[in-house]
Amino acid sequence: MKQLFLLILLAISTTCVRSQTSWLNAGFSIDLYARVMYNDTIDDLFYIGGNLTQVNGVYCRGMFTYSNTGVQVLDTLNNVSFPTLAITRYQNEIYVGGFVGVFRYRNNAWDSVIVDQNSVFTSFYNIEDTLLIGGGIDNLYGFSNRGVVKYSNGSFSAFKGLKSQLSLTPSIDVIVPYKDQLVLGGNIDTTITKEILSWNGQSWNKFNGGIPGSGSEWVNDMVVFQGDLYVGGAFTKAGGAKADHIMRWDGQDWHQLGNGINGLSVDDMIIYDGKLWVSGIIFKAGSMDVNFICAWDGEKWCKPQGDFDCPIGSMGIYHDTLFVSGCFKDLNGDPTMDYIAKYNPSKSLTCDTVLGISNNDQEVQTLRLYPNPADELLIIESSMDLKSAEIKVFNTFGQEIVFKSVLIGDGLSIDISSLENGTYFVMVSKDETRTSSRFIKR
Repeated sequence: MKQLFLLILLAISTTCVRSQTSWLNAGFSIDLYARVMYNDTIDDLFYIGGNLTQVNGVYCRGMFTYSNTGVQVLDTLNNVSFPTLAITRYQNEIYVGGFVGVFRYRNNAWDSVIVDQNSVFTSFYNIEDTLLIGGGIDNLYGFSNRGVVKYSNGSFSAFKGLKSQLSLTPSIDVIVPYKDQLVLGGNIDTTITKEILSWNGQSWNKFNGGIPGSGSEWVNDMVVFQGDLYVGGAFTKAGGAKADHIMRWDGQDWHQLGNGINGLSVDDMIIYDGKLWVSGIIFKAGSMDVNFICAWDGEKWCKPQGDFDCPIGSMGIYHDTLFVSGCFKDLNGDPTMDYIAKYNPSKSLTCDTVLGISNNDQEVQTLRLYPNPADELLIIESSMDLKSAEIKVFNTFGQEIVFKSVLIGDGLSIDISSLENGTYFVMVSKDETRTSSRFIKR
């Protein structure tokens, strides 16, 4: 009887723990995280793509569809570029972008629109009868273009004057309309501003100082919310002012969102239930600790219940339901929620009670990484005691990196020789305190 009581108590306790979360099983399972979600309202299908190779245990390579009738694997997806980075509908056909190509789905089969081993295709935007294709593009098919190409009636053309604005091969990762302009963002090095620029139909323009990034700073996403342009990514300045990876542009000036956020990057943004939801490598929003996701209602930061153990990289909405995907596993102890979950709207958000710019007197924890860039060894020094702190390293996709480390005095040396070249993030945590910084592996 005592054992039965303990089992019942354990079951009740587990149920109570799970009931505190705002997240539910998505209704299907995937083997890796999704990097893009697209709601196709024409066919009432929810396209989910990324690094994944299986859905519900069935091979799918990069993408599948979800609807009220369940999941469907597009059988010939093996022919398209992998992983899937962008999805859109253009002229009544589905277009998919990724590494080395753009493909379209028609007559229940895929065919190629672009195949180029030196390019990556990360963004789409429909303008009238033309599809703008953005990404890491330079002189595609031998004609003068960079960053974006225009596709219409089976032929390609360059975006007027854009190549002259880009001094290096960029990655145009997001294209959005804002008022009477078309805004481009990404990892850009331009002659007029960095990371973001706009086209008014006549000329290219900057945003009051823009986002003066470097090779380790970029724009990941842009959304128009309550009439203003919200820009998120991995950057620390906008228009000369301090920025915490997200800023609001009102058409004239840049503005911080309340107390801002603390973290390493904003990876995705979406409007849901009247709020701007923000996900990425985010540890604090306003005065609240958060676990990689939060929401801005125009005045203050809010957060859902439930603790993710790994960053959220993408979000999507299907039938008024918010889906999120990242490298998390066993969310709140539920093994059915690996890499993807959906929001439970019956759970209320917790909102920040501190408005405006904070004058928090809490001790600021420092973190120093050197040499930066680094080749083989990276030294970490912090005002926190590294011997008892938790140290994690993430890549730009939010995946945690396994590394070997050695204590040297009050610092720590980690071996990065096996890492691919690129940007990485270091997070140091102890008790309720977290600090973070980034480094470049070359």
